[in-house]
Amino acid sequence: MRGSKIYKSKSGKSHYFYVDLPPGPDGKRNQKKITVPGSAKDAEKKQREILSQVDKGQYSVVSTKMTLGEFLDYYLDIIKGRRANTYTNYEQSAKVFKKYLGNVPLTELRMDMVQTAENDMETRWEKSTVELRFRIFKTMMKYAVKANYILKNPCDGVIVNKPDDKERPVWDEKQCRQFDRFMRTCIIRYAALFVLLLKSGARIGEILALRWSDVDFEEAFIYITRTVSGKGYNPPKSKNGKRNVPLDQGTMRMLSKHKIQQDKEKLLHGEGYNPENLVSCTSTGNRLLYRKARESWGSIFKFKVAGLPYIPPHGLRHTHITHLLRVGHSIKAVAERVGDDPSTIEKIYAHVVPSMREAMVKSIEQMYGERP
Repeated sequence: MRGSKIYKSKSGKSHYFYVDLPPGPDGKRNQKKITVPGSAKDAEKKQREILSQVDKGQYSVVSTKMTLGEFLDYYLDIIKGRRANTYTNYEQSAKVFKKYLGNVPLTELRMDMVQTAENDMETRWEKSTVELRFRIFKTMMKYAVKANYILKNPCDGVIVNKPDDKERPVWDEKQCRQFDRFMRTCIIRYAALFVLLLKSGARIGEILALRWSDVDFEEAFIYITRTVSGKGYNPPKSKNGKRNVPLDQGTMRMLSKHKIQQDKEKLLHGEGYNPENLVSCTSTGNRLLYRKARESWGSIFKFKVAGLPYIPPHGLRHTHITHLLRVGHSIKAVAERVGDDPSTIEKIYAHVVPSMREAMVKSIEQMYGERP
């Protein structure tokens, strides 16, 4: 049955009919009741319009009762396998847009509604944050179009003020030394995690997936072989992601002390301790969630206990890479250490390259220049 006969409502003021629409993403039959105010002829006209739209693939298969918030929850559920950091970004973007537009029926969402929300966000947060949230939301809406939930992406045409071009926030060498001293003397459960991020240049998902079997105390290496992904693990983000990362002796000593403390917790909990053998974990050995790690990092700056300017956790990776480039290490060598592609490093850290070239010229002058 594509379109049923026309029925008169009890009040007599409207008519209704049933129509078979294309099946939704679950593959189940999608029959919908359509009520039209007015006469039977008005209902017949509406029925012909809908059937024509169905034939042309122009009619949404989603229930008009589904709100944007419900769709975003559904979308988050189907991408649970993404890497932890990526999933968190999608989760945060969904949370923001649910706050503004969560109760709006998905099929009624319009560009002007998204634009209004976007404009208000720009008065509250940095442009880079707003741009990221919008870009992710647009991807979600692209899926809604592809899955025939809506006919057009409501993000198309929305004007977003892009962030100003500026260097990524990093600490200078003095601040890094201050941070290192603070982490060695403070009582912060995840101090070893944060020191590893700064000293290795690894991504936080890679360190959260690190096991003690990946730590070589004799050779002073850590072996990056995987990253967290949802409730499981995936290979590292890039094709160069699997790698050995040598560390300084100070960091290795800190890891050794951290392991001793963790072994005490393991004895305390006995069989109840998680056997994954993770370096960064809760008191019961369970994997530390990225959200919890970020909250712990934020508390250091919220109470100003370290006396340092705030940078996001990923800023420790940027700091590490920037310093290596500035002291003259090649882009290729740095890329190998941090598990990235040399072209990506060169593009992201283009602002560091001029100083590298200036240092090279000075070195040449010192080697071959005239001497008094």
